[in-house]
Amino acid sequence: MLMLTVGEKTGETVYLDIHHAEWRQASGAAHWAVSALLGDGCYEGEVLIEAGERVEVTFADEWLGRPQIGELFDRFGRETLLQAIRDALCKNGSAGTSPGHRLPAALFS
Repeated sequence: MLMLTVGEKTGETVYLDIHHAEWRQASGAAHWAVSALLGDGCYEGEVLIEAGERVEVTFADEWLGRPQIGELFDRFGRETLLQAIRDALCKNGSAGTSPGHRLPAALFS
């Protein structure tokens, strides 16, 4: 589990708890697909993170049209959360483009 600092106030943290990661090759683009829980103590929801040359994040509740995630976005900002997730997964903006490129081990501790 990772604690993501997303604000300057004390206690403004969000956790990212990864429960599955797999290497995928689709449409000629290889990437990691990471499933995780994202939460802050008031909200918890699934995210799918696809990391390769770029990092794409899908918030399951947003994709499904559930309003609960709006409260999390109100507290932290959608773009701030996206950047915190990208920073956690990819120090250089990429998780690597081959199975030999490993995601940071800290993500699974």
